[in-house]
Amino acid sequence: MLEISNPGHEAELGLDLSEVYGKSDLAREMLGVMEERHKPAADAKPLDYSELHVASAPTQFLVNLQRFFRMYWRSPEYNLTRYGITLLVGFVFGSLFWRLGDNRTTVAGVFNIMGVLYSSTLFVGISNCLSVQHVVAVQRAVMYRERAAGTYGVLPFSLAQQLVEIPYILVQSIVYCAIVYWMIWFARDAAKFFWFLFYFFLTLSYFTFFGVMNTCLTPTVAFANVLSSFFFGFFNLLSGFIIPQPFIPGWWIWAFWANPVMWTLYGMIVSQLGDYTNEYITDLNGNTMTIPDFLVERFFFKHSMLGPIVAILCTRAGTTGMQTLDLDQVTKVEARGNQVILTMGSQDDSEPEPALDEATVMDAVVKIFCVHTEPNYSLPWQRKRQYASTSSGFIIAGENGERWLLTNAHSVEYYSQVKVKRRADDRKFLARVLAIGTECDVALLTVDDEEFWQGVEAVRFGQLPTLQDSVFVVGYPIGGDTISVTSGVVSRIEVTAYAHGATELLGVQIDAAINSGNSGGPVFNEMGLCVGIAFQSYAGSDAENIGYVIPTPVIDHFLDDFKRNGTFTAFPALGIQWQRMESAALRAACGMREDMKGVLIRSVYPCSHAYGRLLPGDILMSFDGVQVACDGTVPFRTGERIAFGDVANVGILRNGQPMTVQLELMRPNSLVPHHLHGRDPSFLVVAGIVFTVLTAPYLHSEYGEDFGREAPVRLLEKLLLGKKRFPEEAVVVVSQVLACDATIGYEDWSNVQVHSFNGTPVRNLRHLAEMVLACKEPYMRFDVDYDEVIILESAAARAATEEMLQLHSIPNIVSKDLLDLLPSTQHPQPPPQQHQQPEQQQEQDQLHAADQLLVQAQQQPASQQVLP
Repeated sequence: MLEISNPGHEAELGLDLSEVYGKSDLAREMLGVMEERHKPAADAKPLDYSELHVASAPTQFLVNLQRFFRMYWRSPEYNLTRYGITLLVGFVFGSLFWRLGDNRTTVAGVFNIMGVLYSSTLFVGISNCLSVQHVVAVQRAVMYRERAAGTYGVLPFSLAQQLVEIPYILVQSIVYCAIVYWMIWFARDAAKFFWFLFYFFLTLSYFTFFGVMNTCLTPTVAFANVLSSFFFGFFNLLSGFIIPQPFIPGWWIWAFWANPVMWTLYGMIVSQLGDYTNEYITDLNGNTMTIPDFLVERFFFKHSMLGPIVAILCTRAGTTGMQTLDLDQVTKVEARGNQVILTMGSQDDSEPEPALDEATVMDAVVKIFCVHTEPNYSLPWQRKRQYASTSSGFIIAGENGERWLLTNAHSVEYYSQVKVKRRADDRKFLARVLAIGTECDVALLTVDDEEFWQGVEAVRFGQLPTLQDSVFVVGYPIGGDTISVTSGVVSRIEVTAYAHGATELLGVQIDAAINSGNSGGPVFNEMGLCVGIAFQSYAGSDAENIGYVIPTPVIDHFLDDFKRNGTFTAFPALGIQWQRMESAALRAACGMREDMKGVLIRSVYPCSHAYGRLLPGDILMSFDGVQVACDGTVPFRTGERIAFGDVANVGILRNGQPMTVQLELMRPNSLVPHHLHGRDPSFLVVAGIVFTVLTAPYLHSEYGEDFGREAPVRLLEKLLLGKKRFPEEAVVVVSQVLACDATIGYEDWSNVQVHSFNGTPVRNLRHLAEMVLACKEPYMRFDVDYDEVIILESAAARAATEEMLQLHSIPNIVSKDLLDLLPSTQHPQPPPQQHQQPEQQQEQDQLHAADQLLVQAQQQPASQQVLP
């Protein structure tokens, strides 16, 4: 049209097109239309240009997103190019590092794996950053024009421009990881593969968006390339791989923590290598350690930082630094991560006692029948349906003629009734629980009926066995009603994870079978002396006949604690976190001479007796006169036992000056308890909101056996790494929200921590209940995780609380341990705890007699059941 209407063409034709148009019917018709449209209607309103853009921000975003998707689809050169580069780089790296991913036996092998993870990820990320800059530069001119015309805003345009990249980056990540991961031969594990894919996707995303940002901030693409290359150098240098974090100068450490590539390297490495706790390597100094310990020592890369899935796979990190048992049995103290682990032995050269008669030994082994009634942690005002179990135990004698029974703590956990039966006796006798040691999985019982003790001798304890000693496991396992004996040898003596106690103590591994029902039974040596209690076994397709025994030093500590305190308290702790000092540079920097040894105190627990007396940065050099080596081990010592309330002399080095500090040992007091020790869970009901205290059993109830993988990472962090700031501190969580009018909008909330109430920080559940009951304000405000809030009208909440109590058959707004907060007219006197009042066992047994008849009938074979 412009070519036809230009003046030159008009001169050739001899026409004035504007004059021709002015005399045409079309011109006259259009003038009439303009005249008609020029006059506003009678009800018309003046035009309003108060809005900057013609459409709302969501509409702008959707239009831009659709526009970008169409543009990417219609011009595939950009995406096809980066996909081609991804395929090429994937096959190149896969072939270069073919099958290097499973070589973890040496330090060089571990470094190779780290180098593969680092270089392959960084290469593709830089490629994405540079390639996206040309696309953004073209769209920048469009953005300036549309913004000036009022079509689009900056934020909707930018969000759409970045969001359109995500599906393409995801496809790119899947293609690359599917090639590289399997060619390099990383672990054939779905979780590890998805962690690799997840971190690679995040890496490509932030590199791509980094390229977008640089292009928007610079005038030209060339300038953006130069700026990006400058940052690539810093990303590479301060990622923690070329220069590990411990060696980065303090004035540059901020750049290390701000470096996104460091977090990629961190996540990649610990996801692939951080959980090989059973694989050992030898470092360049000749020290043997696990792969996770090597990562922590060399790079400060901790497996606990991976995320909610990987965090639960690690054991307790940074827990109590100095756990002590019967120190006259200590042979070595070794380091497990940040824990002090004691290995125990015996140097008793006394003559062995003569062998006991087999019948005498067998008669002291009893079968235990227990009815359990566990709390319902998700509905804390209720208990679960009771169930019955059988296990083993044996008779022992106290120093003053006491007659006791020993078994496992998990055999009588949350008991309603306990009965015992001797060998070749058809009678069952009621037993009374005296003490339960949850940490060491040992329980102490007695029987009040004198007939039970007639004609039986107590088991005698022997010394800690040695490797290859023959042992015999005696008990009542599944598969029959009579006593069973299995034999084996001692295959290992080391610190072992106690599954029930959620702790690590000395354990003996044997190759004799320990089946269900054997728990609590004695393990004898060839002389007929008890060397431990059977308590758990290893169940796996890659191993057979691996059983574990609680050794006599742990049993002795349990019994001594009971004799001293009338119950079992716990194992003592110093209350510190510490670090090995095997590095000569570290020792020199801390002012240690060449002849000095010790470990570095990293932190001191605020609730320990050592707080304020030991300081972070002190060097722990000796414990009660026993020198501590740089790797945390100590030589054998003889001396008195250490228990709660005892004082230990700790030798430290502070600011280059040796000194001795006298400290009282503490009772371990976790922020999130691993057990409730027979107590019912506490709760508070406000309207439909159920508050409770965070515990490990609660997480197990909410998320199942695999709660470490499924529970929220913030709650897992409290469980694994939390420290009490004051003795009564507890983590209060919203367990669930029962639907009612007062809680509309909060029905889906669950398992978030409550931080404050009406602006006051929550110390524990009792403190929260006190504030709620005393609230005079019109609204109740609960500040929870993620900076979210729950706000209720006080009057409506009180009215709804009564409705919820009736609807859900809740006996009161608080649990029994909090009833004293209510006026005496509002609640009955709570009944005493059965588990804490052994003298009321007889009355309790009568209450459950009818239930026991049914339980016993269910345990008998069908052919033996007789109808009344």
